Order: sequence, then structure tokens, then C-alpha cells
Amino acid sequence: MSDVAPTTVPLVETPYAASRPARRLTARRWLIGGGIVVVIAGMLGLRQTDAWRWLTGASAGGASVFVVQPGDLQIVLSEDGELKARESIELRNEVEGASTILFLVPESTRVRKGDLLVELASDELKERLDQEQLTLSTTRAAYEAAVQELEITRNENASKLKKCTIDRDVAELELRQYLEGEFPKQVSETEINIKQTMLEIDRKKDELEKNTRLFERKFVTQSKIEQLNFELEKLNMTLDKHRLARTILLDYDRPKVEKQKRSALEQAEQELERERARSESRERQAVAKSEEQKGTLAMREKRVARLEEQLRKTKVLAPIDGVVQYPTDSGWRMNDSVLAVGQKVYEGQTLLILPNTTQMIVSMRIHEADRHKVAEGMPVQVRVPAVPGQVFTGKISKIARFADSAHRWLNPNLKEHASEILLDQTDAPVSPGDSADIKIFIDQLSNVLAVPVQSVYTRGTRSFVFVSSLGQPRLTEVKLGQSSTSMVEIVSGLSAGDRVLMRADDRLLAMLPPANTPPLDVPPPVPPVGPGGGPAAQRQGASRAERDRPGRGERGRQAAVAGTGETRTEAGAQAGSTENSAGKTESTEGAKKPDDAGPADAGSAKPVQRSDPAPPPTPPAGKNDDH
Repeated sequence: MSDVAPTTVPLVETPYAASRPARRLTARRWLIGGGIVVVIAGMLGLRQTDAWRWLTGASAGGASVFVVQPGDLQIVLSEDGELKARESIELRNEVEGASTILFLVPESTRVRKGDLLVELASDELKERLDQEQLTLSTTRAAYEAAVQELEITRNENASKLKKCTIDRDVAELELRQYLEGEFPKQVSETEINIKQTMLEIDRKKDELEKNTRLFERKFVTQSKIEQLNFELEKLNMTLDKHRLARTILLDYDRPKVEKQKRSALEQAEQELERERARSESRERQAVAKSEEQKGTLAMREKRVARLEEQLRKTKVLAPIDGVVQYPTDSGWRMNDSVLAVGQKVYEGQTLLILPNTTQMIVSMRIHEADRHKVAEGMPVQVRVPAVPGQVFTGKISKIARFADSAHRWLNPNLKEHASEILLDQTDAPVSPGDSADIKIFIDQLSNVLAVPVQSVYTRGTRSFVFVSSLGQPRLTEVKLGQSSTSMVEIVSGLSAGDRVLMRADDRLLAMLPPANTPPLDVPPPVPPVGPGGGPAAQRQGASRAERDRPGRGERGRQAAVAGTGETRTEAGAQAGSTENSAGKTESTEGAKKPDDAGPADAGSAKPVQRSDPAPPPTPPAGKNDDH
């Protein structure tokens, strides 16, 4: 804007001017409209240039960008499975001989742990048990006195041994308390005092040295210097006192106290051994008195215990919660009739089957490529289509060590590991055989860098992303970590705040190196020396062939490196250095990236396209081949 104020010129109205106000307004509108059209056209032309992308921060090609920021990343693996009962118990008849069924729970009844399922006849067992109990009573009468005496003796021995043991333990604790607690504490306190005093001495020396220089310049008085010297001498004496205390503690106090503590411990141990010997002698005498009746009583007790156990087994109780199921083929009946009240059953015959539906497992198969990601104990979430709207939780309880080919008739190369998931207990109406959708929570990464999987492009074992920097795309090699269904962890190659392109067009995909291209930090192989000449001769022949190609001048010869976007100048090449995405500097021969080329370089020479077409770009990881 000019600093000169505008001059107002009076308008002289003439008949001609008065007759054209509408024309002037119409012309003014045309001028304004034409100016707007010119501005819009200029902006559209500017939008196609790098200056527009630099001004607006838009990425190349108009693609959307993802700003890299640290955050949490949950790694989840999805699988399919089938529900099974964790426990399916077969209840068999354990009563000796043949028994008659008195009670039988109906099939498909949901029972709880401890509910009565089957009751068998027990009259004969009760009669035999009564006879054995009478015989046992007479044998026990003669044995009771000896048993009581033995118990009294054992109680007295236990009390005396306990007292001696406590005395020994106390003596041992006092010794350990001194050696591992009190003595190290005293030594530590002494060392702290010594170090603290030494630090104070160093600080005091520094203070004295500074004040001495100030005293020479007449900024402090002589009394200040004398005071500092006195304090320094006092600290030195304090240091000597602490060192003397450490010597007394190490050379005199510890040996004296340690000997006292060890002597008390040895005496307590000797007393414990003496009391143990006396206790064993008293107990042997008491055992000898009851040994004569003990054998007979033990035999009678075994008989009574066996009959009581048989009597208890006449009532079959549910060991777990579940649904009652009758056996389809018990192997004992000659016909296909089911069990019923009044039928005879025999020892070892299957009575009922009881699957536990409250504690279910999910059987699944994990592909061999995912085996290293999962481990036993990992949390999972399971959804059962038969119970919509409910999510079940559990953990991986079993993973087969070896892969099998159970579905080899579908895919002979399919290798999977049979696995099981133990679900948490639930009252939901699930049944064995229901299908299940499984989500395995492999890991929870915190404060990591991650990008969408569709923004990563792989070439062989290498991975790349396109980073937008001032509107220009830059091919950056990255190292990947763990990945989920939508995001992948970036271990190295990117920093927080980088803008990663979500989509790359054909021009950007052409910048990707071929799959067999070595990383930037790998030196190129040295060509072998043949009988016709060394590498120098080969380079000379190559230069002659390049010179004979059409379109090659003597100055500024350039070759476009296919697939990398890198332009190499052959004439007048000088050794330079470029920095790769990992931050390493490599030696090149005058190599220059297109992004680094200035306006002057753009008009000096144009790269000559190769006659053979470049190989088609490989689709990025996690994307279709639509690029």
C-alpha cells in the first residue's frame, strides 16, 4: 500500500456521461467477474504445483494422511471353535455283586453337586456291618487304655520338644539379626557419616578457596577466612572420629557379639537333641504297651470301613453340576431297554453320564503361522451364536505342541495346532457342540507408534511408508512390530508427528524398490574381474555404449533409475552422501533424490526413460491389488 493519500478529482457531468451510467455499471461487473475467473484459474493452476502443497500442507496426490502419535495398541487374533463340556463323568456301580435299583433320576434332569441320582438296595450290607461293629467294640475296649497312655506320652513329648525348638530358633534368629541386620546397619551408618563428612569437607574446601580469592581482592575479611579454616579443621576431626568408630565396630564389637550369639545357639541345639532322645524313649515304651491289641483292632476296623464304604456307594450322588444322560449301550444288557427302577445292576456297570455344562471348554485350531503369537493363559472373549448378545470370557488352557493335518483332505498343506479354551463358569444355556467366535487378546502395547495396515507397503522382507513432508511424499523404510486387524506397530523409521499417506497412486508406487533390492545400508557387490579386463574396462565399455545411445549429450547425462525415483548423473559425478530413513549416511556417486532437486535442477536436464517397461508395482501389505 502506498503512503501517498489518494487525490480526489471532481467529476464533471456531461450529457454523454449522464447517458451511460448503466453501461459503466455493466462494464464494472464484467471486469469484477473476469477478475474472479482469473483468480480462480490461477489458484487451480497453483493447486497442481508444489507451492500449493507447501502453502496448504496437503499431501501429494490429494491422498489423506495419518498423523503418527504414540498410543495404546491391542493385538487380537480371531478364530472359530466349538463348545465342549470340560468334565463328562461316567458314574459306575461300585457295589460288590448284584444290586437292585430302588431310585433313579429321570434323564435330562439338571442336577446340582451332591444331588441323589441312583439308590441301590442295601439290606444285606447293613446286616453284615452290624455284626462287624459288635466284634470291633470288644476289641477296642482292650485297646483304649493303651491308646490313651500313648496319646498322653506323645502330647508331653511334643510340648517339651516344641519348647526346645523355640529356644533354638530364638537363638538362631538373634544371631542372624545381629549378622544380617544390626551389624550391617551400624556399618552403614558409620559409612554414611564418613561419606557425609567427606562431602562437607570438599564443600568447605571449595568455599575456602573461593573466599581466599575474594580475600585477595579485598571482598571478604580475614575473620571470614579464619572461620572457614576452623570449620574445615573441625570437619577433619569429625572424619577421624567416624573412621575410629568404624574400626572399633569391625575389629572388636563384631567378634565379641558374634561369639556370644553362636555360643547360645550351640547350647540350645544340644538341649534340643537331648530332649528329642528322651521323647523317643518314652514313646517307644508307650507303643510297646498297645502293640499287642493294635493289630487285631486294625484288622476289625478295616472290615468295618470296607462295609461302610460299600453302604455309602449304594447312593450315587452327583459329583458336579450337570444334566443327566443315560448310557446308550452299557454292554451288560442283552436287549436295548433303558435303566429303570427294579432292574439288576452289577459291579462296574455304567449307570449314568453327567456332562458339566456350567464349565465349558472351546476347542479350536490355531494355524502354524500364528502359533508363536499365542500362549497358555492368554485371555479370550467368546461369542456363541446360540446365545446372542452375551460375551463369555476365559483363558487358553491347552495348546498342542505338534501341528497336525486333521483337515488334510481339504488342504494337504494346512498345519494347525489343536487348542482348548477354558471358559469361566456361567449359567447361560449353552450346550456341547455349539459353534463359537473367538477373540484372543495377545498383547496390549502401551505408548507405541502405529499406522494403519493399508499405509504399509512390503517388498520382500522390507517395509515402506510414504511420509508427507511439506507436501512432498518421501519413501521411508520402517521396521514393523506386532499388528492387529487394522493397525501395525512401527518399531523404527517413524517419529511422533510424522504424516503418513493413507493411499499411494501409481506415481508413488513406482518409487518402491524391487523385492530383491538390498537395503540402503548394504554395499553393492564388487563385479568380478574377467579375463577380458577389470572393472575399469567394463565401465569404459559401458560408458561407450551409453555415449552411442540416442538423446545423450556430452554434458549432464542422466539415467533414471527405474522404480526408485533416483536420478544419477554420469558425467562429472562426484562422491556425495545421502541419509536414509534409519538416519545412516551412505556414500553415493552424485546421487540426488527428486524431492531434493531445486528449481534450477528441474530445468537443466530431464531423465531419459528406459525403453523396457518397469515391473508392475507390488500391492501393499493388507491391501488388494487395485493399486
